[in-house]
Amino acid sequence: MPAIAHERAQRATPYADFEIFCNEYHHYLGMFQSVPSREEMEQMLLTEMAFAARCEASPPVFFFGPIKELLREVAYALCEPHRNARIAHNLDRMRRCARRVALALWWHRSAMARTYAVGGPGFAAAQADFEFHAAQ
Repeated sequence: MPAIAHERAQRATPYADFEIFCNEYHHYLGMFQSVPSREEMEQMLLTEMAFAARCEASPPVFFFGPIKELLREVAYALCEPHRNARIAHNLDRMRRCARRVALALWWHRSAMARTYAVGGPGFAAAQADFEFHAAQ
C-alpha cells in the first residue's frame, strides 16, 4: 500500500453522523443493484483508502445490510496491518519509557545508598541532626 494511504489510515477520524457517512458512501461507491463480490469491494476501497480507514474507525451501527456489512469487513481487513503496526509502535514506545524509568529509579536508589552510607556526607548530616534533637 502506498505511504500516503498508510498515513491517511493512521489518522482517520470515524464518522460521527450517519447522514455524512451515507453521503460519502454514495459519493465514493455509488449505488449498487446487487451485492458486489468481496474482490470488487476491495478494488473500490483500494482506490479510496481514506474512506476505507474512516469506515474502519466508525461505529458498527452504521453498517447494516449486506453491502454495508461487506464494506465494513473489507475496510477492516485493509486497515488491519496499519492498525497492528500502530499498536506495535506504541508498545515499543511504552517499553522504552519503562526501561528509562527503571534506570532512573535505580540511579536514584544507588545515589541515596551512597549518600547515606556509613561515612558518607548524608550519614554525617543525619547523625549530627539526630544528636542535636536527642540532646534537647
